[in-house]
Amino acid sequence: MRWFKKFLNWLGIAIKPQSSQKSLPKADVVHLNDLSDWLEIKEKELILNANLDSALLDYVNKLKDWRWFLECKLDEWESRMKNAGVRDDDARSIIFDSRGLLGKFTFRDEPTIRSIIRTNSHLDEHLQILIEKTEDSNFATNYSYILGPEDDSTMNPLFKELIKLNKFKENFSQRITESGWDKLGSLQKRVLSIEEIKDKMKKVSNSLRIKEERLKMSRGKEDEKLTKLTSLKEEADILGFSDLKSKEKEFKENLEELDDEVFSFFSKLKPLFRDGIKNFPDKLTNDYLENSMNIFYEDTELRVITTLLRFREMLLDNKMSYSVDETNSFLALIEKARTGYLKDLQRKVLDLKSQLKSIAKSAKDDESLKKLEEAKYRVEHFSKQAEILQREADELKEEIKDMVALQNREIELFRNLVKVTLNEELIVKV
Repeated sequence: MRWFKKFLNWLGIAIKPQSSQKSLPKADVVHLNDLSDWLEIKEKELILNANLDSALLDYVNKLKDWRWFLECKLDEWESRMKNAGVRDDDARSIIFDSRGLLGKFTFRDEPTIRSIIRTNSHLDEHLQILIEKTEDSNFATNYSYILGPEDDSTMNPLFKELIKLNKFKENFSQRITESGWDKLGSLQKRVLSIEEIKDKMKKVSNSLRIKEERLKMSRGKEDEKLTKLTSLKEEADILGFSDLKSKEKEFKENLEELDDEVFSFFSKLKPLFRDGIKNFPDKLTNDYLENSMNIFYEDTELRVITTLLRFREMLLDNKMSYSVDETNSFLALIEKARTGYLKDLQRKVLDLKSQLKSIAKSAKDDESLKKLEEAKYRVEHFSKQAEILQREADELKEEIKDMVALQNREIELFRNLVKVTLNEELIVKV
């Protein structure tokens, strides 16, 4: 258990000190791992002091004698019923259940106090049911056909034997209660609870140890990959790769701005395309209405300008119903398109796409840049893995702290219970 105390000290967790107990000269000092053995010693002391071994032997012998006697009697009574030609269903059912009761105590193993207490628990339920069943039956008073010449006719002989068994059981139970045995049961439950916590704590501690080892490996790999990445970055700076990546970022931002500009321009003209398609239901007008950005980049001859000029004629001839301000706004946009705005916009976009394609090809073809990207990925991978492992390790540490606190409480409850039930002081070392 020393490793565990060192582990708790490393976590900053301390078992509650029991300094007040050190001044008690007669207190038992027991290690946490030896609580079951200590309780077993107390159990043996109680058995010896209360002479329970003798009581157990006497009780078991009575049960064996009673069982053998009743088996013989049941055979005898069934034989007399058959010879007398009696078909009493109550009697047959009760005798059948009585044989079942005998099966509740067979004593295949060496009897112990605990095993006999368990036997009594099973026996008590079935015995009480059988006694009540016999009392409430016709067989309780109509039983003369099973009597022999030597039998007492004042009480049903089977009922008499059931009452005798119940008396044996009650006398032994009383002897057990008077000895204080029941107190050990409460202590045993508390010890089992402490051991469950201890076993669970050990499992969680092992899991934490494994997490810590994996975390250490991940941190080592992260440092290793980070060193490699730094070296590759320095190499990339020398070869100009950093400038290349910087230009790629700049071109992408410019392209996004141009895309927004194209979208904004054609969005303002959408009402014209929507009304114009009613008079000119051609495919180009419909395509610009549904997806102006993609069609614009494909429309290398800018046929859309012809369509816009057609819209201008309709606006000037008042063939479209718009206000004066709306008409002037549409005309201004059409004039802007006619005088080279769209051509210049398309040229800029196509030029940026061409340069981005060239950069992408350079990056794809260059082995050093590939290694740089892969190194970045590896660093991110081990960094994320380490973060997950660190979080899981922290959670396990918190779980251990909670279990240590719970174990401290359980130990204190056990000590108090020992003091109350056995009138003894106990120091539990961890």
